[in-house]
Order: sequence, then C-alpha cells, then structure tokens
Amino acid sequence: MGSLCESLKCSMNTLKKLFKLHDIKTKFPKSSIGQNEIIEFITSLGIIVEKNDRTQIYPLELDIYIPSKNLAIEYCGVYHHSETYGRKHRKYHHKKMIECRKKGIKLLTIFDSDWINKREIVKSIIKHNLGLTNNKIFARKCIIKQLSYKEIKDFEEDNHIQGSKAAKYYFGLYHNNDLIMTASIGKSRFNKSFEISKTEKPKIF
Repeated sequence: MGSLCESLKCSMNTLKKLFKLHDIKTKFPKSSIGQNEIIEFITSLGIIVEKNDRTQIYPLELDIYIPSKNLAIEYCGVYHHSETYGRKHRKYHHKKMIECRKKGIKLLTIFDSDWINKREIVKSIIKHNLGLTNNKIFARKCIIKQLSYKEIKDFEEDNHIQGSKAAKYYFGLYHNNDLIMTASIGKSRFNKSFEISKTEKPKIF
C-alpha cells in the first residue's frame, strides 16, 4: 500500500476513502506506514526511538519519542486526526503540546501529505531537530541580495513545506553564487505589523 500511495502522491487515509467510495474491499495495515517510515529513517541515523509512548505525558500518546534528544514527533493523518472523522477534540493537539512543554520535550508535528509529497524537506527538518545538520555555512561567508518574487518562487516551492506565497519584499542569501536561503517580508495576517517568512535549503542548515 505504501508504494501505491507514493505513486499516486496521496496519503493512506485518502487511499482508504477512495477505496470506500468505489466499494473496493481490501485490508489496510493497522500501523501507520508513514509513521513507521519515519521511525526507520531516524533509526538509520543511529538513534534509538520509542514508538507509541504513553509514559511521558500519560494518558496522552507520543507517536514517536526520542529520549536522547527530548524530542517527540506527532505523525498526523489529516483524515484520522480531524475533529469530524478522527474524533479528536479541537484542543487535542494543543493539549499534547502543552504537556510536552511541561516535560521539556519538543514536539514536532508532521502531516502525512508533507511526508509523501515533500519527504526530503521533512527529513531535513527532522535531522535539524536531532542536531544532525551537515555542511553548516556561516553567514559571514554569504552575501544578501534583494530579489523579485519570480526569482525566489521556484526556490521556495522546492524547499518550503507550505510552498511559496506573495509578499512585499524578498531577499536571498547566497554562498558562492548558490542561493541557500530566502526571506519574504509582508503584512502580518494578525495585526498591522510585518511578517517574515524564511526558507532554507535542505541539508545546509
């Protein structure tokens, strides 16, 4: 089923809904394939992972817990983690974040659609949070240029989970003529101030 999801660029939950819509009978694995793939990725880095831990913020569950890094990962299937179909209380995820904070645990949320469609970016984010970032580049060795939206659009689409969005000002950070980071500055969605959106090239920072 995992390979079928990757071919169709959809989540396991979407696949289940499609099968149900067309009355196709099949058995789906009980464990989340995406969650297991993330665990395999982390263990391949030589890090011990605990799956479905209920000891840290009991009775709530941590999908993935890395004791050595005080890091937990919540793998969210958009369908099963919704209020309507997943029967999750609207404050469920917020409560889990608060309880993790009390224990000094950093909680990282990964959506199934991002893991399927932007896997390399997600892997880079995980490695960064594990403190395993390679090839760090110092800002003093870089130069900043003001850019147009057209110049940064492809970079942000390729390197940002949420893709690219329009703003008022755009800046790029270059190292040896290679664009490695962008910053977009636009009006805030919440007040009259400005909001900055930063995009970094995976496997750099």
